[in-house]
This record gives sequence, C-alpha cells and structure tokens, in this order.
Amino acid sequence: MVQAGLIAEPVLKQTSSVLLSGILWTIVICLGNIGPIRRQATFFSWRTTERSLLALFLLLMASLLWRTWNVPQGFDWEAHVHMVREIRWFAAPSPLFTHFYDYHPPLSFLLARIPYVLGMPEAASVQMLSAISCLTVFMGLRASLQLLGLLQYPAAVLFLYGIVASPLYIFLATSINMESLVLGLGSLTLYLSLRLSKTKVTRRVTRATTIIIGLTTVVLLAAFLTKFNGVLLAVLPPLCALLFSSRTNRRMVLLITTCCVVAAAVLAFPYYYGRYYAPLGTFLPSNTNVYDASHQADARNKRDADPTRFVLAMFSLPPTHQERLSNRDLDMPRLADTWQDFWVRDTWLGAQEGAARIISTFYVYMAAAGCLLGLLLLPLLSKRNNWTRLGILFLFLGCLHLFLLAFYCFKNPWGGALPNKGIYLAPLLWSISFLLSMPFAVVDRVAAFRAFTAWIHTTGLVILVTLLCVNYIVPIY
Repeated sequence: MVQAGLIAEPVLKQTSSVLLSGILWTIVICLGNIGPIRRQATFFSWRTTERSLLALFLLLMASLLWRTWNVPQGFDWEAHVHMVREIRWFAAPSPLFTHFYDYHPPLSFLLARIPYVLGMPEAASVQMLSAISCLTVFMGLRASLQLLGLLQYPAAVLFLYGIVASPLYIFLATSINMESLVLGLGSLTLYLSLRLSKTKVTRRVTRATTIIIGLTTVVLLAAFLTKFNGVLLAVLPPLCALLFSSRTNRRMVLLITTCCVVAAAVLAFPYYYGRYYAPLGTFLPSNTNVYDASHQADARNKRDADPTRFVLAMFSLPPTHQERLSNRDLDMPRLADTWQDFWVRDTWLGAQEGAARIISTFYVYMAAAGCLLGLLLLPLLSKRNNWTRLGILFLFLGCLHLFLLAFYCFKNPWGGALPNKGIYLAPLLWSISFLLSMPFAVVDRVAAFRAFTAWIHTTGLVILVTLLCVNYIVPIY
C-alpha cells in the first residue's frame, strides 16, 4: 500500500472534495448521536448511529479501493495471478506442482478469471474478488447480528465495525489473496446456520427451509474448493445448532446441519481424492515439501533434536523484533510474528515508515492488552443470551484455527516458508474484536461503573470512528 496513494492522482484530486465532504458529513451524524446516547442509552440512538457508521464505512472503503485499484500486493501475488492466467473453467488441471500455486483448490482462481477474460487487468480481477469477499464478510456478520437481535446494542456495533477497522481486514480487502474469499464464505455460512437454528423445523420441511439447507451446502462446498482451511468452516453449522436452537428443536436442527456438512464433504470428495490422494497419498498437500525440501529437512532435524525447546520457542518473542517489529524470524515460525501480522505490515510486503509504523506498533500492544482484559471480563457475561453464545462460537473457532496453525508450523518448521502468516488466521479477527468489545458489553454489570455506562459507550464510539478514519486514510498496512 505504500504505492497506493500514488495511483490515479489526477482523478483523486477532482473527487477528493466530494468524498471528504461525504466522510465529514457521516462523522458529524455519528458524533451527533453522542448527545442522546450520553443522556439515555436508547436503542434508537444506536440504530441511527449504526446506519451512520455503515455509510462511513462504505465511503471509506470506496476511497480505499479507488486508491489501491490495480496495484498488486500480497504474499506470492505473482504466483496467484499466474494461476488466474493459466487455469481454465472447462479443462483438466495441470499436473500438481507444475505451477507454484496449483496445489490449491481452484475456485478462487476460477472466479477471478471471469473478469479477467472479460478484459479486466489480472491484478484488478483478483482485487475485485477480494473486495467483494470482504464486503460479504461485513454484510454477513451484520445480518447475523440483526437476526439475533443484537445490532442495536453498543457492544455488538463496536464489535462489527471493529473488525472492518482492523489493518488486516483492510489488507485482505485490497490485496491478492484467497483468505478473503474463505472468510466471506465463513460469514455466509454463519448467517445461514443461524437461520437454520432459528427455524422451527418439523418433519415436513418448508420450501424456505429447503432453500437455506441447499445454500448452506453450496457455500460449504465452495469453501472446501477455495482453500484447505475452508474445511474448518464445517464446524459452524453444527455449533450454531447446539448454541442457538431451542431445546425442542435442537436434535432436528443438529441433524439437518450435520447433513449439510456431510453433503458438502461428499460432493468435494471426488476432487480431493482424484487431485490429491490418488497421486500423492494425502488429502492436504503443501508445496513447501517440493520447493523448500532441503530447508524443511534441515529445520525438521533441528526440531526433532529437541521438540520441547522448539515448541517453547514458537511461543516466545523473536529476537528480530528487537531491531524492528515488522522483521519476522525466518529461521523458525513464531506465533508472535503471526500476532504482529494483524497490525504491522511485514517487511516481506514492503517497508512501513513514519506515522504508519508508529500507529501499527501502538496497535500491537494495545490490542494485546485489550484482548487480555476481555478474557478477564468473560465471567461477567450473562450465560443465557445470544451475545454470550456468539462469543463462545467465535472464541472456539479462533482457538481451533490457532491450534491447527501451531500444528502446521510444527510440521513445517522452516520459518522462511512463512507458515505462520497472520492471514491464515483471518477468522481470528472475529475473536479479537469480540474480546476488545467486552468492556462495553459488561460495563453495566459492574456496580462501580454502572453510572458511567453511557459515557463509556460514547468513548467507544469516538475511538471507533477515529480508528476507521485513520486506518482507511493513512496507509497503515
């Protein structure tokens, strides 16, 4: 994004005044609701504020996409674009490892190829898919909160817009990657699973329920055929059934959601078997064992010499951070580098200087402190409401991804292959934002702070609007 501010400069000068006035108008509306919120934290005020935040987010996103359009960036973006050029919709795939990225399932490349064959530049075609996917993430989460009756609550609003204000989300929306599509499909899976969980299912299934079941299966199948970590979305439908369906309806909803997962797996199985298992003997191959074989062999010998020390080092701070926070340890994968990927632009993507570097460093430590505070406040949550159930779902999904990333790093211990990239943990954004919004969810349950509830909610709104504007206008990532 360092180059992003240079693109289309003449056009930007002509449109900047209109865009700036729109952004300022939206900020005024957001902050104009502070008065009613401060005096009486009414649901109407937060509904109005949420709509204003929606307008602000869409304006900022449009501005960002305009400035970064057709500016290629991302990890291995050349390999991704190469696959878009080479792949065909109705042709047999190339033999495995002919191209650097051909071991991935094909859906993200095939979808990006549609605008490419219609004449759009190859980088822009992938960026368009990333942007649409990230907007789907937002709209799916917003619809889920609305379905659960949470969108009018301060903590839920701060949670939702905290996700889209994060540097990693902004990077996913503008870069060349597959994770944004997986995250978008995850958001759709969550919404459809909640719809199923809230539907009263009988032995005679209605047409509307049948459509939702079909859509859930199709979305899961698309996730399975986008990237290997899309398989992890299979936990969402059964988990939603367990957490959100009524006791009288739970068994039937659990059966239906499980059938959706099984159906998607059965439909994806022929591809996985024919493409991966038949020639390689594994359903989840990796190109690092081909292109980085010697490096991985040396790293595995060192790991096997003292596995305990290796695991402890994975969870320790890398020495490279003493020189510069964005310098990752290329000798071995460390989860501290994964955390900094959420907030700091890695030197692999280009140098980060000036205000952006200072702001990102501030985010690294403040977000860690905020998440720790959120964990400490979890016992204060009410045990029988949708907000708590949603938090359980997000935290479980985040822990599952974190555990499997640690396992993947243990299996592929050479740090130079970047097995610990933060984008692999994109669903963890949901967990992080939930924890950061915790103080605003439980403030009225603490007697000492109850009188200041409206003021604390107002402070959260001001911080959120500031983060949105700073992170979208300043090239943080």
